[in-house]
Amino acid sequence: MKEDGMCEGDCKPCKQNREEFEKWVLFIRKYGERCKMLKTTYTVLCVDDRQYWTMGDPMNTTWVLNRSLIDEPRRVPPLEWLDRKKITEGEEEDE
Repeated sequence: MKEDGMCEGDCKPCKQNREEFEKWVLFIRKYGERCKMLKTTYTVLCVDDRQYWTMGDPMNTTWVLNRSLIDEPRRVPPLEWLDRKKITEGEEEDE
């Protein structure tokens, strides 16, 4: 295993894990929506009550998939969703 110094990341299990990780990163980047967190814009995928994103680095330097609650009560300032249509009271959302 890589942690034990027995693998350099090129064994079959490591390659399979990396391929799976990259598929999810590409899925998030393709189907997610843009969200501004402080001064940086990320592509975020919301599933149930969670959101998933990476830091936007090129794939060869992307190693972390972040996750948090969508409506995290401790988050200050709140997220700014850039791709969501704002719905005012009395207006119905398109189906």
